[in-house]
Amino acid sequence: MADIHSKELVRISGGQRISDYDTYINGYKYRFAKAMENGITNNILMRFFERLHNDSISSERGIYNLIQNKNQDDEQTYYGQFHVLFKKEQGEWKILMNYDSTEGNTIGEDDYKKAFGIEEFDTFIKNKRILF
Repeated sequence: MADIHSKELVRISGGQRISDYDTYINGYKYRFAKAMENGITNNILMRFFERLHNDSISSERGIYNLIQNKNQDDEQTYYGQFHVLFKKEQGEWKILMNYDSTEGNTIGEDDYKKAFGIEEFDTFIKNKRILF
């Protein structure tokens, strides 16, 4: 996770708090270790309703589906909206800004299904949602 994020990262979590790179990555490492220790698994899927980019900046917005303990008795599913900005740094894409929110718990499976899969590029090209 640390390698895919810019050192200039701005992380806005749940629409409630803002973190910098060090705070976010250290918190992520802690949460990951605790999940491993407690046998908690996390699977995240993303679908998109906006994908824009030029040669140095990319913006992707969509809906995520987070499943904890998939196929277990204590499985839990969460949905939220995300907005991620990428910046090309020394030839590599890095996450510059990562925002997510449940929008007051109003995001759900219907929103997820309405968005487009990661491989559905034609939707964005035909609708001119990708900038070159």
